[in-house]
Amino acid sequence: MPELTRPKRRPARKRTGNRPVVVLVSELESHLELICRLGEVGLYEPDLGRLQREDCVFDVDVSGDVLTEYKETETAQFAQLLGQFHAVLLGFDEGTGARPLLRDLLPGLEGIVDTGGTELLGYEEVLIRFHDDPCWNLGS
Repeated sequence: MPELTRPKRRPARKRTGNRPVVVLVSELESHLELICRLGEVGLYEPDLGRLQREDCVFDVDVSGDVLTEYKETETAQFAQLLGQFHAVLLGFDEGTGARPLLRDLLPGLEGIVDTGGTELLGYEEVLIRFHDDPCWNLGS
């Protein structure tokens, strides 16, 4: 996947307070599979926008509203790379991180992770970095 760049800013924090967030922008079929996987990896409560996994609770917003936080040029890039797409916003506790969850959610799916930093990474690139560097965290 070509390198994507974006201006320095954080993605939307609606419903996540001051918790770190990542945005998963997925090709449409991958998005549907991602939603199914949420129910397989933990106790997913869509009405509450919450996923409980062991002792970790994640905020989950599948509405796609976070896409309004992106500039038109960014969403055009998503469309160029993914075709039809949708987004999921995940909020998590800083101590637990999203790494274990993403390792279970992303394999075989097509999309882009926005870590809130300056780079956007393809799902495969995130998984490769997790494998190659056990200390690498999203946004570092």
